[in-house]
Parts: sequence; C-alpha cells; structure tokens
Amino acid sequence: ALYVDRDEGTRLRAAAATNPRVRFTMSATRTRTTSPSIVGVLPGDGSTDRVLILNTHSDGVNFAEENGGLGIIELARYFMALRRRGRGLRHSLVLSFVTGHFNGDPTFPQTQGFVDAHPDLIRRASAGMTIEHLGCSEWVDDEHGYRPTGRAEYGVMYCAPGLHDLTRASLRRQPLGQVALARSDANLYFGVGGALQTAGVPSLSYLTGPNYLVATGPHDDYGCLDQFDAELQRKQIAWFADVIHRLDQMP
Repeated sequence: ALYVDRDEGTRLRAAAATNPRVRFTMSATRTRTTSPSIVGVLPGDGSTDRVLILNTHSDGVNFAEENGGLGIIELARYFMALRRRGRGLRHSLVLSFVTGHFNGDPTFPQTQGFVDAHPDLIRRASAGMTIEHLGCSEWVDDEHGYRPTGRAEYGVMYCAPGLHDLTRASLRRQPLGQVALARSDANLYFGVGGALQTAGVPSLSYLTGPNYLVATGPHDDYGCLDQFDAELQRKQIAWFADVIHRLDQMP
C-alpha cells in the first residue's frame, strides 16, 4: 500500500487521468525481532475459574487507530472499583493488548499470538470482547468540503451465536446512533477479534471505520483530535461495561 496525504492524492488522481508511467523506488532494511504484547488479569470473586477476555491492539497512527486500549483501561478501573466495594465480577477479566497490527506482514500473529501463548485462558473463556476505534465522529468530504455531520461514525458489533440478543438488549439501554449488529460468520470480519472466535471463544467485536482512520502527516499533527468525540467514547465504554455485566451472568 502507498499512503499519501490529501494534496498528493489530488495530484495523483489528476495524473492518473493521463495514463502516465510511474516508477516507485523504496530503499529500506528489515530486521527480524519481537515486540511485547501486554496481558493483565483482574481476578474475579473466586466463585468460578472462568474468564472474560477484553482484547484490542496497541499500535496505530492517530487517536482512533488505536485507542481501544484506553477503553479497556477505563473498564478495568471501573470493575476494580466495584471489586473493592464487594460488587466485583464473578469472572476474572483478562486484558489483552496485542502488537503487530501495522506490521504489514499477514503472517504476523496479532491476536492469534495471544491465543497460541495462553491456551489455558482460551479454554476457560466464557466470552471475549474486542474493541477498536472509539469516540469517532462522522466526517464527509463533499461539495461543501471536509466537514463533520454531527453524527457518530457508523459502527458495527460482530456477535457470536448466542450473544446477539444479550448485546441488542444492552444497546437499547444506551443509544449510540449508527450502530449495527452483525453475525460473527459474516463474509467480512474486520479488526483483530476474529482469532478469538476462530479459537472457539464466543466473541463480540466492535469497531468503526472512519475515513480518517489511518490519516497521518503534516496536516494531522494532533492525531486527528478534531474528529474525536469524548462524550461518544464515554457512552461506548458505558455500553461495553453493561455488556460485560450481562456476560458475567452467563453460566
């Protein structure tokens, strides 16, 4: 893939209309190494050895890609506060932050690496939830310029069989605008949550796909923060917390 900014994109589109000949040369070196993925555990109340997995990736280029980790940290703080008050979850929460999403190599393990490294957690998992790209407002590029619509960016929650009704009931309590629920066996399963589902963990996976998702460069020095909606992110995290409470009541 070749990433370009808005101005270069305009010039390239104009040049492409003339049927040009183009040569790209890239000089680079590669070093084989490893990067640490982070795994944390918030213990449950001891009534079960089952776990709930919260998952995201830790690398990205702006506020949206990737801020799922910030959402997981806030969820962990919330459930830790409940635990200290004697109102904690039955399940232990496993917090997974995987690396390598922007490695460019399709064989890089990402969430599959977490699955392979922690078979005991996978065996004891009642459910998993992957969250990505929070607090994204919707922006469009039309005859009026690049501008916000005032709506939340369209989002989708992939739902494993058996978790759709639970998730839909929770969503009705916390309206979030443009959110759709999709089957986990959909032809297109975006994001880093698919490996949990493939491993047999009943999984939910939420993400949005704004047009600035991988924007970077001289015009985006602040990580696209103009597009960030903190109140929307708060509502999304509250929704995830409610879903986790419901998952915790499963056998």
